[in-house]
Amino acid sequence: CFMSIQGGQAIDNNLDNLDKIPEIHRITLVHFTKSKIGASNADIRNKSTGLSDFGKDFVRKMVDNKILVDLSHINRKGFFDALEAVPDSIVVVTHTGVNGVYQCWRNIDDQQIKAVSETGGTVGIIYHPKFLAKTIVNCSIDSIIDHLAHVINVAGEDCPTLGSDYDGLIYLPRELKDITYQPILVQKMLERKWSAERIKKILGLNFLRVIKSYRP
Repeated sequence: CFMSIQGGQAIDNNLDNLDKIPEIHRITLVHFTKSKIGASNADIRNKSTGLSDFGKDFVRKMVDNKILVDLSHINRKGFFDALEAVPDSIVVVTHTGVNGVYQCWRNIDDQQIKAVSETGGTVGIIYHPKFLAKTIVNCSIDSIIDHLAHVINVAGEDCPTLGSDYDGLIYLPRELKDITYQPILVQKMLERKWSAERIKKILGLNFLRVIKSYRP
């Protein structure tokens, strides 16, 4: 079981809290609200707010404690502040769309994709149509693959993963009625002439490589 915390504000009152959660493997630094660590990309008023000094120490302590740094949800300034705080560490963005396919406040740009890739990290593509395409109703499963393809074009096939965010609350694209329909996603990749090796990397090998680097 890969234990995670979505939103570091759950434990941001004291750095020592990170020592009390030895079985947590990943923390998303922020979620939808500003915290003692930094600001969310959903928070327009704090768009220029980066990581606080506490936030930078929090990220460094995460790395020391072998907790994977997840930069999903954080604003762009905080994103690069986190990378600067731990320049020699792998980071990930586990669930996002990419602006190269669909411009959205929630998505990351090519510079961010490259920055994650250069650490050896991965970018997971979300399944929620709101972040994949202009029209939610007509968003197809191909939109997921379009975002994966863009990550590959920018950073290579060792970078993309599936980052569904399938928590029971999000909508899913057409043809993907629930998670049991995921083989259709694989079939669509095969139809694009993607190799079996590339598909296996996206389905799990890329992220497993990252996990092994943190928890051998």
